Amino acid sequence: MTDSIKEIRLELDRITRGLSVVKEHNLLAVPFDLTATSGASVVLGKACQVLSIIDQKTLAGCIDISEWLACLPAWFVRFFRKELTIAESDAWHKKWRGFPPGGKENAEAEIGWSLEGWLYWLEPENRQWYLWSSGLPLENDSKIEVFIQTIDTPFASKSLVWLFKCSGASSFTMPLDA
Repeated sequence: MTDSIKEIRLELDRITRGLSVVKEHNLLAVPFDLTATSGASVVLGKACQVLSIIDQKTLAGCIDISEWLACLPAWFVRFFRKELTIAESDAWHKKWRGFPPGGKENAEAEIGWSLEGWLYWLEPENRQWYLWSSGLPLENDSKIEVFIQTIDTPFASKSLVWLFKCSGASSFTMPLDA
């Protein structure tokens, strides 16, 4: 069993049992601050719902995009743009190359993710993070600390941030002192 499959099983087990306030493990546990006006614990629950489905389907075997569309919650799938055609992709990348470095990141955020592009980063061979644990809700459930397990830092976290934004987070950021 590959390490990533093992970590996916462990993540699914943590989600199924309910996340706890634990930081011990042989890998890094990176804290993120989750804020949400609709309730941070609700947002965390929605993110866990999506990850649980992804983990279960990943462990069961590879599925195609139509199956993902059928099994992921509709509220989640609505956040993704359609896949670009080759011509659209070429035009966007040409435009993107003309932006200064800070503008490139803004352009990427503006265009958003396609579901296939986002799922790529959740495939076992590409996955760089796993939901580890969470703190208790703070400030009338508007904040919660979430711990993400990763093998190294920095790590590719944009798919993680997108998951929480789609789940209702107004922000999901790594604290400056982490």
